[in-house]
Amino acid sequence: MKYGIIDDGNIGIYLTACLSAQQLDVHFYGGYSAITMIQVTSPLGDFSAEKFSNYQNLNEFPLCDVLFLNINTLLDHFMLDQINRFVTSNGILVLFQKGVTFYEAILQQLPKCTILGALCWLKPTKTSPSTVKHDFGDTINLGVYNPKVNIINSDAQYQLETLLISPFSKSRIKFIHTDNFFHQLWTRYAFNMPYFILSVLYNKFSQEIFHDETLWQRAKEIRQEINQVACAHQIPIQQEQIEKMDLTLAAAPPSYPGLKLDYDNQLPLHLSDIFDGFLFMASSGRINIDQMQEAYKKLLSLEDSYRGRYSSPLRV
Repeated sequence: MKYGIIDDGNIGIYLTACLSAQQLDVHFYGGYSAITMIQVTSPLGDFSAEKFSNYQNLNEFPLCDVLFLNINTLLDHFMLDQINRFVTSNGILVLFQKGVTFYEAILQQLPKCTILGALCWLKPTKTSPSTVKHDFGDTINLGVYNPKVNIINSDAQYQLETLLISPFSKSRIKFIHTDNFFHQLWTRYAFNMPYFILSVLYNKFSQEIFHDETLWQRAKEIRQEINQVACAHQIPIQQEQIEKMDLTLAAAPPSYPGLKLDYDNQLPLHLSDIFDGFLFMASSGRINIDQMQEAYKKLLSLEDSYRGRYSSPLRV
């Protein structure tokens, strides 16, 4: 079985190293750099990976049974309409980044392919074309791109279990098939939002909030209200995943909440800056998200009620 990764970002190079460490047939395109080895530093232990095929030209990339794809990488090469060149017609396609925007176009090319969205609960950082620093986290959650469907057919489920879940159950990176991708995103917001709000109001890192008894109690209250909004709209929150990430984050180097900072200007982002884009992507993919829209409106009101008129400069 061939595993392919087309991603010139942080996740792609780390995923390639982890898959290669499992002695799999791994094929990687991460840009134009020619690399023969990936070096990883990690709290789980440093390691290097050499047994993978690296490509500098996407035209030479082989047909794979499982493909992890950063859709932006294909867009950069104007090759979205050629996606069926990279994954088998009945294979597994895992989409990172803005894949939902092009879901319908991809489905037309690969109607029998199992198409999944990936939500990464880990943080790797590429420090050079062939080196990556893994800070924390070990899980990638997979879910279908349909707000009304939580499961895939039995054949696809068997394929997913055989090719992704079981082989990595004891590895550095784990794949978990949960419910649909949109519900997973909601879990991400339930995890991030209390840290985000309190970091803006009190000029604190996420780790400082976790270890401050008063702020942590406030964070739990915010999260409880988020859970109530989600429950009212039948959106399940993965509490075990949130609790796991709380503990992981508490032991990690100090940082601000993920996805919540405009790094160009060092400014905190409002929830709308992020969630609006997600809703737009879903709409562009012609996916019915009325349920999410209503819950999002209430989530915005919740955010505003905590923000009030307070703001504070972030640390540089």
